[in-house]
Amino acid sequence: MPIEHIRTKLAEEPRQLDIEKIGARLLHHGLKIRIDNQFLSDVGDRWCCEITNDDGESVTDNFYGHHAPSLRTAIIEALQGVEKSQHKQKELIND
Repeated sequence: MPIEHIRTKLAEEPRQLDIEKIGARLLHHGLKIRIDNQFLSDVGDRWCCEITNDDGESVTDNFYGHHAPSLRTAIIEALQGVEKSQHKQKELIND
């Protein structure tokens, strides 16, 4: 299942997130998810999500999924960042 389908499925799921299920879907594609929560004094809790490959290198383009107001938003943004990164890689290969 390509990354964009995972993101679509996530958007369709109930508000309750099943992080293990999302992680399993990503792992099936050789990816891992890293989630962090930070408290920023000016805005409160913020969620960060990064998706990495087996080598621990980020595959999320440009800090997508960082400092989002909710965990759900952070994960969706990180998946969008992966899609953007994959698109850039395809463009580089085709040039």
